Amino acid sequence: MLKIFIAVLFSFSHVQAVTLKVIGKNGEVLFAGEQISSLPKTVGQVSVDFFNQNQIPFVGDIDGIVSIHGLGSELDVISDTDMKAYGWCYSVNGVVPEDFVHKVNILDQKTELIWFYAYAYYKAGEWTQQCVTQ
Repeated sequence: MLKIFIAVLFSFSHVQAVTLKVIGKNGEVLFAGEQISSLPKTVGQVSVDFFNQNQIPFVGDIDGIVSIHGLGSELDVISDTDMKAYGWCYSVNGVVPEDFVHKVNILDQKTELIWFYAYAYYKAGEWTQQCVTQ
């Protein structure tokens, strides 16, 4: 009996709750929910599983997300030298990683994963900012 209890307890140690939010234009929450996920998984794996399980329309795969709820890339040309390129960014526990989703593992026992619609700013031949929401 003790061996069964230890085996069950050990199996739960590799499982975590992931809270996922999708925030669209103007801060609109398009989806929020929680999923129990086994370790290890990348942000890409967790996201694709979550979108599929909750029937959230998206374009992409475990290597990257291009569109969520029909909201994809947009380009706002401000001048001959300035523009904003819109798309999806993500944060893990409030931190926006510099890596692609297939390279970031979710390891915390309680993780908040947020996908948010933002832009990168291009000025005079250089990308100066990324994942800007305002």
